[in-house]
Amino acid sequence: MDDNSLRINSKDAAVAYQDFKKNIQTEMQEKKQKEIQETKERSRDEAYKRDIQRERDAVELAKKEDIKKNALKEMEEDEYIEDTNKAFEELQATKELISKKSSSAVFAQANITSQKVLAFHER
Repeated sequence: MDDNSLRINSKDAAVAYQDFKKNIQTEMQEKKQKEIQETKERSRDEAYKRDIQRERDAVELAKKEDIKKNALKEMEEDEYIEDTNKAFEELQATKELISKKSSSAVFAQANITSQKVLAFHER
């Protein structure tokens, strides 16, 4: 081999090495871009899943609040019915006393009971 052919071979080798190096760098950049894109997609998917879960949690909370409100309303209605029945029984008892006795104490009791009933219904 002469010096000329060695120079040509070394130039070819240098060009081939540079091409190889460039190809490796290109592949690495493409791989990095792909990883970045996949990370972005995963982040977007996770954010979407979190948003969906927040909406589900909000719906569950609203349902629980509605259940609480309905239970409270039912309790208030039951209490109102119970108080009405109690006031009606007191009124009936007072009427019976009035029919049996006609003393001023009985009339005073009737007046007090009727005031209680009126006050209750004014609520």
